[in-house]
Amino acid sequence: MVGPKPALVTLYPDGSVLVTAGGTEMGQGLFTKAKQVALHELSKCLPEGQRPMPAHLVEVADNNTSALPNTGMDAGSTTAEGACESVRLACQQLVQNTLVPTAADLQEEVQNQNSAEATWKAIMKAASSPMAFPNKQLTAYALFDGSRQDKPAGEEKLMYSSFGASCSEVEINMLTGERRVLRADIMLDAGNSLSPAIDAGQAEGGFVYALGMLLQEDVTYDAKGQPEFDSTWNYKIPSAACVPREMIIRMLENSPNKVGIMTSKSTGEPPLLASVSVITAFQAAITAAKQGLTDLQGSGLKYGAESAHTNGGTESVREQVLRQLEAPVTVKEVKRVIGDLHLSQLLLAHQQ
Repeated sequence: MVGPKPALVTLYPDGSVLVTAGGTEMGQGLFTKAKQVALHELSKCLPEGQRPMPAHLVEVADNNTSALPNTGMDAGSTTAEGACESVRLACQQLVQNTLVPTAADLQEEVQNQNSAEATWKAIMKAASSPMAFPNKQLTAYALFDGSRQDKPAGEEKLMYSSFGASCSEVEINMLTGERRVLRADIMLDAGNSLSPAIDAGQAEGGFVYALGMLLQEDVTYDAKGQPEFDSTWNYKIPSAACVPREMIIRMLENSPNKVGIMTSKSTGEPPLLASVSVITAFQAAITAAKQGLTDLQGSGLKYGAESAHTNGGTESVREQVLRQLEAPVTVKEVKRVIGDLHLSQLLLAHQQ
């Protein structure tokens, strides 16, 4: 669900634009997306051949409650969407009420300008005249109320589903328990992305964030019930070595979100779920390792066949691994599921 967000956009006589968006920039690219949306919308007053206007003319201000109070919380990976829509609505007011009419009055002068920046500044100079008492709207406030744009205002909240797919390649060391993620391919449904580079980065970050949770961030307690993870000495967050050696992010093409903000979809937390492919890959790798060992040892235990007796029943090697392997898949966890194994034993079994 996309929550309500306000925005404030101000035009200045020198051609600069200040955008105050209803959200906190915390590395998710909210300010970048808000700036791109402002550039896209404000450029509609320029001749098509000169669009978009230069990016350096637009700045996004740090949010503060004296300029834009009551912005709500940042959550659910949808803050950027709501903020971008409110910025678009505010810019739309300025385009319709001020910029387009001013450009129409300056039609000949606008057509004679040789650059987007020159045209924009000519329009802003005229819109700000007379300088002492400008009589046109140069500031706009807008509130996106969180409802679907294709329905009557406030009738239905903006909600949709996000999709993705992933495939991962991993390897394990049967002797030491060391494990690595060699490659991850992720397909992300971002609709018509507001900013593909930002969304690809969000997919990478969400995936690696989840790798920490699934592979190494083990929450442990001592005998007295006290947490043992009071620092990164005991609690291991992801490092550069945890990132897949090859990581490929692709956006699903030709998939506009008909009810979304500018036909886009949110990114951030959804790609986190793509990391499940890493767990299933490790399950497959450990299954193959155990199967190879049992084949060497001549136990007759075959992959996928009914074999080991457990609780009065039978289960395959894969079923054993699915039952035994628990996240986080640490080095100790890999060794525990494979079982105690020494190089001398492995070589002896191979020779026999």
